[in-house]
Amino acid sequence: MKGRGFAIFQLNVFYNVKTTPDVAPVTDEDAFRLDVNLTDSDSNHILLSICTRLKDTQAIAHTGMAILEVGILSGFGLLPGAEIQTDFIRKVDREPQRVSLYLDSVTKAEACVRLPFVRNYNVAHVQDAVLQVYDYYEPSEYCCS
Repeated sequence: MKGRGFAIFQLNVFYNVKTTPDVAPVTDEDAFRLDVNLTDSDSNHILLSICTRLKDTQAIAHTGMAILEVGILSGFGLLPGAEIQTDFIRKVDREPQRVSLYLDSVTKAEACVRLPFVRNYNVAHVQDAVLQVYDYYEPSEYCCS
């Protein structure tokens, strides 16, 4: 036999973390705990200490890659040449208004990072900056401050 025709083929690929039936669905409760401490050595230098971990109420023991986004206060910038090296940070993206830290994983054990900032300009009415941590593969699981 001979003939001609066509076929349609569709493939869907999802890059999210697999969930199992025993994992509770995400609720309005934050998935992460985020503790922030700001210290200033003088009026032009501040040190931001950020600690994060999964909350004990989470059914999972660790996430896949997570992102910690740190907003920068008006008039400040990350100290030039500042080394942000810890064993759990895979990549650092520096932008004018924020720093994004790509974390290998977040577990129920606390992980901390310290970021030094310097005042570049005196700004009246400094605006608040947002800090947030979220699971890269499950963005609905997040916490912000």
